[in-house]
Amino acid sequence: MNWSENLTDVVSHVRSTLNDNELALADFLQAMQDRYFGLPRDELLNLTARSLLSSVAAQRGGRVHIPGKRRIITITGESNAGKTRALVEHFVRAKELQPYLDENGNEINPVLPFDAPSPCPPRLLAIAGLKALGLRVNANMGEGEAWDAFRTALKAHKIMVLCIDEAQHAIDTANVLERDKIANALKLLVQMPDWPLRLVLVGVPPLDGFVASHKQLRERNYPIRFDPLESTEAIATVTDKLSKVIRDQGGLDMSPDLSSPDFAPRLLHAASSEFGGVVQLIRDATEIALRDGNDTVTIEEFATAYKASSGCRPQENVFKALNWSEIDVASASLREGVAQAQRVSKARRHAGELSYGERP
Repeated sequence: MNWSENLTDVVSHVRSTLNDNELALADFLQAMQDRYFGLPRDELLNLTARSLLSSVAAQRGGRVHIPGKRRIITITGESNAGKTRALVEHFVRAKELQPYLDENGNEINPVLPFDAPSPCPPRLLAIAGLKALGLRVNANMGEGEAWDAFRTALKAHKIMVLCIDEAQHAIDTANVLERDKIANALKLLVQMPDWPLRLVLVGVPPLDGFVASHKQLRERNYPIRFDPLESTEAIATVTDKLSKVIRDQGGLDMSPDLSSPDFAPRLLHAASSEFGGVVQLIRDATEIALRDGNDTVTIEEFATAYKASSGCRPQENVFKALNWSEIDVASASLREGVAQAQRVSKARRHAGELSYGERP
């Protein structure tokens, strides 16, 4: 079912309840969210994206089956690294992948993005793809039938690029046989003799290890890793993005405490040095100041933003605590029993005891 009309109705209803100032602020904040900040890693992602898309333009009838061309990109990194936002910027918004009218007047959307469900055995991944195309799915459809129907539907809808986000769900709980089935199904997607499909997989580890461990996927893959920000580069990046978001986009001033020697390290620690998390905290703090009618963003807005996003207790707030560098941002706000379980899992990971597909 196409839910676009329902969405339009809901959005229209909410907008009708807001006054002019509230509407202006909502649109202003959305414009801030839409702004994309790239890093040097985006240069490599852009290069591989250009390669994938231009290779489609070079295809000729009867030649799409020629082997040797990489047709997969995997984007891997931890949560809040900025993977999904990069996916939107480099693929969903790419000029080659914008909707168009074909020779019969049908609107074609060349890119199909969807999230892998969880849990996600091989059959459900194909069914999720069919549903993303808006197709009705027979609940009794078998695994082979589902994948055959999905490949046919991709060609019928003229899909050029298939983007699967949260792709690690396909292997999180998979056994050896299921992993092999997933690998073979993905390989078949990009080597259809009569259709030049390109595949983008996005997720956290162990997705990169899964692709690297299957030779036929590895040989067709461009691996892009969104690693955490590091040392000197990280401080410079935080300083630059603080000014761009707060001053250039938000039109606000920055208080002196945001220039203190330990502020950028606090912000990095709060976001686990993940770029996407850093930018989102800056935006959240700026939004709080705007909603409160303040002209200046201070460390208080960051403390509030961090409390809202983490659920931390007062003594665990990275922007307020004296011992901020000792706070485990991944587990500090959890109940002690859960935190202890996470610490045990972390110790097992370092000892190499996690089973394949177990999330760190």
